[in-house]
Amino acid sequence: MRKTSAYARKRAHLGPMVTFNGAEWMNAVTRVRSYSEAPPEGFAATSEAAIRSEVVVRKALQSLLDCTLPDDPEHEHDVLSHALGVSVIRALQIQPLDNPMLPILKSGTDALKRAINRYSNARTWGLDGEGRIALMEAIDLYAQILHLSSPAQMTKATEERMTVLKNMRTA
Repeated sequence: MRKTSAYARKRAHLGPMVTFNGAEWMNAVTRVRSYSEAPPEGFAATSEAAIRSEVVVRKALQSLLDCTLPDDPEHEHDVLSHALGVSVIRALQIQPLDNPMLPILKSGTDALKRAINRYSNARTWGLDGEGRIALMEAIDLYAQILHLSSPAQMTKATEERMTVLKNMRTA
């Protein structure tokens, strides 16, 4: 028993063992390849992940458009705001200056803010007419950005958004 405990303490002290992953090159290629319908031979398809993400965002949008109050309305807000925030960051990574995507994403974000204000004031979940169109266009743009980016690019944009949010909380 003592020998096992000493071994376990030594192992915990040194950290996890590093093992060689012979297929890491395939993982690297998959991360930087865009979400596509037809993956190269021997590679897993990445389009399913993008489609699943888009479905979650579109469900949240539909509940907002239908003015239905879900069990957790903050969850729908978080999903939509995350999608719009990552889209803004990814759009700035694509084209930092004179980006035509930014006004569309800003109007979608403003519409979502108005919906949140309406929910916090009147406990009604919904959008105004102008906000419906703006948010639908912004989510369509999110879907385009998602499908034309790689998983690594979207992960980097998500990490950058989390860093921005963390800095906003501490400031």
